[in-house]
Amino acid sequence: GPYRWGKNGAQFQTLTRLRLYAEAIWPQIAGRHTRWLIPPDATAESKHMAWTQRDGKPAFVFVANTDTHRAVHNFNLPRIPDLAEGTVLTLGFSTATRVLEGDRLLSDQGYGHKVWELGPDEGRVYRVGE
Repeated sequence: GPYRWGKNGAQFQTLTRLRLYAEAIWPQIAGRHTRWLIPPDATAESKHMAWTQRDGKPAFVFVANTDTHRAVHNFNLPRIPDLAEGTVLTLGFSTATRVLEGDRLLSDQGYGHKVWELGPDEGRVYRVGE
């Protein structure tokens, strides 16, 4: 909802962290086309989505859960074209205050990267490594 002075401190802090992180990575993603890894579901059955950059080697993978009440558990990010087998995704940012240890570093399982838990209303950014 709307920001109310003295009432939404946590929301304001999260938005400020998000803005600062976005400004830091903006030069690496500005003007790049999007490749949907898990596209938004038009029926709203599935509440999570993931995307990266389509042109050239991706620098980041973005993951979001639009369900404000329920976490999403045990799902795979499909293999990303233009990435070498074994590429690791390293957590760079999360809107959540707690992220499972197993979700901080995602290893390529040969079919993609497994996410164990994405919290309610959580957004994450993973840096693409080698």
